[in-house]
Amino acid sequence: MNQRKHEPSNFYVWLLKQTDQKSPIGDLAKDVKIDTFFPRAGSSIEPFKKYLMQKSVDSLVIQALEDAWLKYSESNTSEITGLTRP
Repeated sequence: MNQRKHEPSNFYVWLLKQTDQKSPIGDLAKDVKIDTFFPRAGSSIEPFKKYLMQKSVDSLVIQALEDAWLKYSESNTSEITGLTRP
């Protein structure tokens, strides 16, 4: 399925639903919710990771993103690309 650039990705929508978690993923979700420049679209982890790396965030934020992506991909039945566990 092709996604229009202006439509939020399923990952973005999923992440925003995690704001109640008391965890690094919840903290990331809260930050993303108020960051108007955070990417809304992406079929892999790369656009989200690239954005955070350009902001020079702490490695713990990148780890939270990777953990969130894995949880999202495990809960999603469609094909996800971008990050797999070794």
